[in-house]
Amino acid sequence: MEFFVEALIGCIITLIGFWFMSDIIFQKKSDKSFLSFLIIIFYSIIISMLNILIKNGLDKVIKIIIFFIMMIIFNKYKYNKKISDIIIGTFIVYVNYFIAEVGIVSTLSIVYKIFGLNLFELFKYSLVANIITSTISIIIIIILKNLYIKIFKRILYTDSKTVISTLLVLIILAILLTRESIDKLQFNFDFLLTMTLILIFCFIGIYMIKQKAEIDKVTDKYTKLAEYAKNNEGLLEEYRMNLHENKNRLIAIDNMVPAKYKEIHEYIGELIEKNKSSKYYWLTELKYVPSPELKGFMNYKIMEMIDSKLEVEVNISRELDKKVIKNYNVKDKEELYSIVGIFLDNAHEAAKVSKEKAVSIQMFMEKKDCKLIIANTYKGKIELDKIDEYGYSSKGANRGTGLHIVSEIVNRNPLFEKETSILDNYFVQTLIIHPKQLKKKKI
Repeated sequence: MEFFVEALIGCIITLIGFWFMSDIIFQKKSDKSFLSFLIIIFYSIIISMLNILIKNGLDKVIKIIIFFIMMIIFNKYKYNKKISDIIIGTFIVYVNYFIAEVGIVSTLSIVYKIFGLNLFELFKYSLVANIITSTISIIIIIILKNLYIKIFKRILYTDSKTVISTLLVLIILAILLTRESIDKLQFNFDFLLTMTLILIFCFIGIYMIKQKAEIDKVTDKYTKLAEYAKNNEGLLEEYRMNLHENKNRLIAIDNMVPAKYKEIHEYIGELIEKNKSSKYYWLTELKYVPSPELKGFMNYKIMEMIDSKLEVEVNISRELDKKVIKNYNVKDKEELYSIVGIFLDNAHEAAKVSKEKAVSIQMFMEKKDCKLIIANTYKGKIELDKIDEYGYSSKGANRGTGLHIVSEIVNRNPLFEKETSILDNYFVQTLIIHPKQLKKKKI
């Protein structure tokens, strides 16, 4: 009975520590209601009973999973966020607590090895252990608060399926690899290797989710922009037609004015030339792009380049097949917009700081495929063998995610291929867009 009471108090302390750490991660001071404390006590009774009843390794795995699920339910009740966000936040708190636990065990083991002082039996399963572990885990989370919150915010964009599947795999791996070693509290090479591996697994998992989140964030950004551009595509076509009609009207007026009025003819001629060399000339080129969303999207990006005083050349083949992306699903189109958006944004940024400030956009058919070539002048040196690496950028720190995201999309989606090269003083990105082959129905 005495052991149960001590275990119960220890569980209450641990869960309150989890609650405090969750407030930090979710950046919300949750309501400390009487009902919440009742839930904590109820959870503690369940966990204490499990600690008494469960002895073998497999059951301990189940116990940890139950504990994790209970904390997810509690955090969902307290913070009322999406379940994927709750899972991620709870996982970060759990990893932080695990780091504290490993640190304590390692310290005790080192003390035993150096001084021969065995504190394991005094520490194991005691109330003191819960207090010290919870205190240290809170200190760690306060110290690493900004880092944890930054990671948490970054990975909020990821989808629920990816979060749940990734975390479940990592948690099960963590439990299977480490729980037995921690319970035995023995300091040896296997223990150190196990602790190192599991921490690496945890951080790799967070890193993977963070990368996936960045891809989803970029995809969402360009998809919304493409939808916006599609809504304005009619206005762009109307503007292009007005330019053409205005030119025809000026020619007609010029023909109606008597030849003796030379100054009027010269003035009308200047207006016609200005109309021909309008900075919106690319609207005529873009009309041949095989998708209304992509057409409007590219126009928006080109206008941004023109506003930055870049020299933009646009050549779209009149032979482009309108059916090339006809059978693309929503996800395929989203990824297409992301690739094109990243290429155009990168070309814009690089050309803007270059001496020549030039961007060239070409689009044409090659057999059944559509090729989009975006070339830009640039400043500095580009290492082509590193261009797709996460974090690499010729523009400075914290800029090299775009082309890495493109590589991730291209590697998993056979509809797209990309080629990268340097031609003279131009950095050239080529996107090969394959038509989607529909499966033939069996008769």
